[in-house]
Amino acid sequence: MLTLSVTRRANAQVTARIGVLEPHRVWFGLAVPIALVASVGLALRQPAGHRRRRAVHGAIVAGLAASDMAIWVLGGGFFWPVWSLLALIGSFVAHAWVAALAPSARGTRPAALTAGK
Repeated sequence: MLTLSVTRRANAQVTARIGVLEPHRVWFGLAVPIALVASVGLALRQPAGHRRRRAVHGAIVAGLAASDMAIWVLGGGFFWPVWSLLALIGSFVAHAWVAALAPSARGTRPAALTAGK
């Protein structure tokens, strides 16, 4: 009986210090890296070049945005993910814009290589 009361008291002290262990936090911690690896793996199936780079960037942005939204859903409160979503989406739009402005490297040869012909 003494052991049981000591165990209960120890559990109460641990709970008071670190809070209640919530299993969804453990599953979330496992799911985020698995989802990121899976989404980047799918994006890498795209043909090489700008399209693949945008797909990988989009997969990372989507994974991070989804994890921020899930953290907010689990925690509640003010909708703080708006700031990280703005930054993530802004980086993706900037990447797509720069890639659209960049000249295509396919089929072009530097002038130094073609001058001798």
